[in-house]
Amino acid sequence: MKQHGRSRHTLEWEHSDDHSILASQSMSQPAPKILSLLDAKLLIGLCHRGKLYEIEKWISDGKSLHLPPECKTTPLQVALDCGFHSLVELLARNECLRQITS
Repeated sequence: MKQHGRSRHTLEWEHSDDHSILASQSMSQPAPKILSLLDAKLLIGLCHRGKLYEIEKWISDGKSLHLPPECKTTPLQVALDCGFHSLVELLARNECLRQITS
């Protein structure tokens, strides 16, 4: 059996002897790690204060950007509200990369 095609949501396998294909088999994705309320407040505070390098370190350390439901805002929303374009780019780029690799 060889792998015929692969995407984030489906797997297709082709049998080399009879060419039958198993398609659209859903791949389970792990749920993103949700920050504790304390860590979420710390991250939002870093965003409010414009601490770009500290947030870069946060991300490079592998810490999550996903806030608990109790939080009324997101790091990206704070960066947008503050007009901090470098932080907006950093957060958007890293959120997209994490979704792709999950």
